[in-house]
Amino acid sequence: MQRNHFDTEHNLFRDAFAAFLDKEVVPHQEAWEEAGVVDRSVWRKAGEMGFLLPWADEEYGGAGLKDFRYEQIMCEELARINEPGFMIPLHSALCGPYIAEYGNAEQKARLLPGIISGETILAVAMTEPSAGSDLAGMRTTAVDKGDHWLLNGSKVFISNGYLADVVIVAAKTDPANKHAMGLFLVERGMPGFERGKKLKKLGMHSQDTAELFFNDVKVPKENLLGDAKGGFFYLMNMLAQERLTNACGAVAGAEAALQTTIEYVKERQAFGRPVAHFQRLCLSYLLQWSKLNRDLSQHEGSIMKAVQFSRWMAQLSSLNPEQRDQLRSKLLPAARHWQDAIKAPSHCPHCQSRELRPWGSSGDLPRYRCKVCGKTSNALTGTPMARLRKRHLWQDYADALTQSLSVRKAAVHCGVSKNTAFLWRHRFLSRIADHQAQHASGIVEADETFFLESFKGQRELPRPPRRRGGSAQRRGLSAEQIPVLVVRDRSGQQADFKLEKLDAQHIGERLRPLIDADAILCTDSAGVYAHFAKVEGITHRPINPSQNRRVDGAFHIQNVNAYDSRLKSWMIPFHGVATKYLTNYLGWRRLLERYKTQLNPLICLKEALGYRDMQQLTQT
Repeated sequence: MQRNHFDTEHNLFRDAFAAFLDKEVVPHQEAWEEAGVVDRSVWRKAGEMGFLLPWADEEYGGAGLKDFRYEQIMCEELARINEPGFMIPLHSALCGPYIAEYGNAEQKARLLPGIISGETILAVAMTEPSAGSDLAGMRTTAVDKGDHWLLNGSKVFISNGYLADVVIVAAKTDPANKHAMGLFLVERGMPGFERGKKLKKLGMHSQDTAELFFNDVKVPKENLLGDAKGGFFYLMNMLAQERLTNACGAVAGAEAALQTTIEYVKERQAFGRPVAHFQRLCLSYLLQWSKLNRDLSQHEGSIMKAVQFSRWMAQLSSLNPEQRDQLRSKLLPAARHWQDAIKAPSHCPHCQSRELRPWGSSGDLPRYRCKVCGKTSNALTGTPMARLRKRHLWQDYADALTQSLSVRKAAVHCGVSKNTAFLWRHRFLSRIADHQAQHASGIVEADETFFLESFKGQRELPRPPRRRGGSAQRRGLSAEQIPVLVVRDRSGQQADFKLEKLDAQHIGERLRPLIDADAILCTDSAGVYAHFAKVEGITHRPINPSQNRRVDGAFHIQNVNAYDSRLKSWMIPFHGVATKYLTNYLGWRRLLERYKTQLNPLICLKEALGYRDMQQLTQT
């Protein structure tokens, strides 16, 4: 597959590491599988070649290659030969950074040379028998005894646990604070530190996986990494890189599996010819190949941003909740997926019963069966998004909506046809159009604006054709104009409605359920508003712009007029909007007004699915 983010030095490093694996690892793989552990000598040979902690500073014996792509290359080459036991990524990319980042000068000088040479093998111990990977729920404890820490507890499913000479152990240091934990360097041979037998697994037999037991282990004070209560945040910071490393291995493993399959089907004969020639299998290979290419492009984009992401994560513990939310909003567009926006249904869409039970999955979505009516459904059943295909592109289309792209530009942005982009636009906007204020109180501004009636998409017109997005022959109410009522109070609650007619009846139908009885209605001097206010007993403060009377103290309609101006300017690039879709565009603009710069594709998807709070509006 075409790779664009490696340069010549990376390719030379790959060639050297691949040659090392072919010579020193591949011949021994079968023996390691039977033994359940790799030979320690291969670690020393890897250290001699400079493949362990290549990012470490030269003063400790490293190469100073602070580029995550070297770790990615090693993950990919290990996947190529299907070697899960030689855990260089765990040693170099997961465990080593804890010592480099949080260790003091003495710890680095004492440990890093041996770690880089392969004499010292690392492991990290978080998972426990009763807590799984729930860091806040771990039970291993470390008690401060003055000149040492007394460590008690156990860990399970620890990779490299059998071979490791130094284990980075996470332990609680304050029982009253679930996040107060320390990271302790437990070395081979410490009294009370015991290892269970190597655990038998369904696969990955050459990877040693062990249980670890700590019975009154006296850990010297100089073996504490960083702060005694900061371990939780240290783990959170480093887990980001761990997940990125796992992603490298997963994508590389998928590529290796597909390549192995293709080589096999070229040789496997059926009905007198290789099975690779069967059309159905070819289509399957092409589909998997295209998916893998997409994953690679997304994954490599993440690799290039890994350094910046690591900086953000390092600052996480010092951020307040508001700053964390801002950071989250920056990360969401790149880090989240369309599935994150979809919630499990709370009731059956067919009979509204809440008695649902899981019923398998289809199309990457869980299905549920209703115990009452017996029908099955998923989270999209009964929504405008049901039966839309290419869900993996929904996030891209939501991004197009946040950028206010036209149908043509949105199609290019997502790599779909214009017809698909048009269909998606109005499916996405259907629920968004319903998201507007349900009540307006205090000083409520109301005014009407007009849009040229458009029959876009229709082949037969009731009038002569004209230029798209043209102008009406005269301003204000006319047969060729569609009135839109805009209502907004001073707290930011806003609603707008397409009206069939601009008369007292239609305005009353919209304003009556919206405006509170004690509200003060500010409008222009049109009689329809005065009539409504009189009938409903609402205080009315008319403003007459035609007489240069635009503001009367706190009473004016400048907020709705400013919104009208923004709305009209925003619609210009669309060159006219079909009248039957005007409501959708009004909802789209309200969405942009609500969230402003905070809007991202995930929020847009949730709004399209109807999950967001309809009263969540931007303050004026």
